[in-house]
Amino acid sequence: YQLTRNRLHGIRYEVGPELTVADFMHRERAVVQRELELINESLGRYAVEVVQGHARFAGPHAVAVTPPNGADTRTLTADFFVIATGSRPNRPDDVPFDGETVFDSETILQLPRMPKTMTVLGAGVVGIEYASIFAALGIAVTLVDTRDRLLPYLDREIVDVLVAELGRLGVTIVHSDRYARVERTPGKPPRVACETQAGRRLDSDVLLYCVGRDGNTGDIGLGTLGIKPGKYGLLEVNEHYQTVHPHIYAVGDVIGYPALASTAMEQGRAALRHALGIPGPKGRTEVLPFAVYSIPEVAYVGETEESLVGKGTDYVAGRGNYEKNPRGQILGESGGMLKLVFERPSLRLVGAHVVGSAASEIIHIGQ
Repeated sequence: YQLTRNRLHGIRYEVGPELTVADFMHRERAVVQRELELINESLGRYAVEVVQGHARFAGPHAVAVTPPNGADTRTLTADFFVIATGSRPNRPDDVPFDGETVFDSETILQLPRMPKTMTVLGAGVVGIEYASIFAALGIAVTLVDTRDRLLPYLDREIVDVLVAELGRLGVTIVHSDRYARVERTPGKPPRVACETQAGRRLDSDVLLYCVGRDGNTGDIGLGTLGIKPGKYGLLEVNEHYQTVHPHIYAVGDVIGYPALASTAMEQGRAALRHALGIPGPKGRTEVLPFAVYSIPEVAYVGETEESLVGKGTDYVAGRGNYEKNPRGQILGESGGMLKLVFERPSLRLVGAHVVGSAASEIIHIGQ
């Protein structure tokens, strides 16, 4: 994206009309395959036994595993268990997911053709990331947000910059609206029409539905233990990631926010340290960095101005604009911003917020 935007003198780079989905996704498949190889190498190095199959709790200290090839069920017993079954995209029955015109956040990676127009329903982190990526490829994107403002838990000033930059990419944002009906429309190739509750009609080549995710807890035998998933199939845990059964832990997407790979791995480490009595940080780490991998990136850690106002905290905020920084000028990042929030009496840093290139790579300095 920076190559096409910055246009250095003597260098011309365009996203050609012949770009195919296969071109776009080749790198993604290669990276995923390499990550799987690295994970398997690590498991082998530490002599971890991997059992393939669908596991269901058969009792407080046992799981029954049904292999995918129809072999006999195997029962595994243990002193401790960690539920890390993750989540899946929410798929309402009245949305016709067909893998050709209507997609969710996982099937969108198997687009059969590169579209010219796209409607994205859901302006959470995933929706914004995909909207900006496809817009950067030259696709006209309409992003529909059920709320009256994007990402309400982020600093408002940072979000204002993000909204402006999405506009520069060509993303049209519709607030306070949701779908009423989604239907495939005939043609060669077929298209999709979305009628909204506010009376809008959005016609596009493809539609991406990404309003929420559900925890993968529906068929793992939790009923035999008396563990009841909450709304959206998520599990409740205490500060040590224990469920109502102290020897059964849950981590990652299946317990909800923040649902990031980095935080999920730390939750897993914390759960195992607690279970096995291994020395290390105790309890939850609340002040964790959070990143949105949009174009431009957004990252933050700690308090926002809004949260400090709500607490009645006396504070002072400082801002540094990318456009006033030589590196920002080199990158062509006229809209980027670093914002630091301090408690006024002590001048202690309590919040760091970044929007712009490499935001996710530098937020740890503020942390």
